[in-house]
Amino acid sequence: MLVSEIVGHQNSTMFENVDEGMPTAIKHMLNQKKVFLILEDVHDSEALKAIVKLTTFFGFGSKVIITTWDKCFLELHGIKRIYEVERMNKVEAFQLLNLKAFDSMNVSPCYLTILEGLETYASGHPFILEVIGSYLSGKSIEECELALLQYKQIPNGDIKKILQGTFDALEKFQQNMLIHIALHLREKELAMVEDLLLCKYGVCPKADTRVLLKKSLIKINETGQVILHGLTQDMVRDNVPPDGSVIEYQSLQQ
Repeated sequence: MLVSEIVGHQNSTMFENVDEGMPTAIKHMLNQKKVFLILEDVHDSEALKAIVKLTTFFGFGSKVIITTWDKCFLELHGIKRIYEVERMNKVEAFQLLNLKAFDSMNVSPCYLTILEGLETYASGHPFILEVIGSYLSGKSIEECELALLQYKQIPNGDIKKILQGTFDALEKFQQNMLIHIALHLREKELAMVEDLLLCKYGVCPKADTRVLLKKSLIKINETGQVILHGLTQDMVRDNVPPDGSVIEYQSLQQ
């Protein structure tokens, strides 16, 4: 699909597998294109190999930016020019926690010690701060203190375990909604996602999609599409039932 957009070709099936070869005419069109490509959350070896092979067809002066959590993953595949994004400083991290947890920059002094502990635990990682802050939203001081203790038991800010904790705290029907979105409805507009969920389950999902957004398990990109962070996607896949079945949303609402 990506290559078809670059060359303006409508038959995307021609480009689904770079390894199967590409028509000479298409290669020629790509060679005339100066491409600037940004790919986020790449962490699959086969995907990276396909990207590297694809770039050999791009025109002179093309640039490709790949983001990943794993620097060693890039080094292992021979990528030399690596820029390590700086983590948030304490002030920035504290502000992000406040906004996600309380929708405000003015926080009760009672929460300060808890937030300072969470800021230290997250070590400036924006996505960890976002997920933790979202998890605290609407919780009492006692619940926030318990959350801090639970996070401290997760070593080295293991984001997948942090995400798993957020997933486990959802209602069962919300978990099933998230699984269905991750497997079938990514990169569709929010209104379409909610319409398709309504058709599938017969229950208005708007309140529950708001919960998923509030907890930073799904996001809306600049074009209005529902997206998941790559690590969230991986965590959700780990929670798909072995037989692939998902309990009906409507039955769990009743």
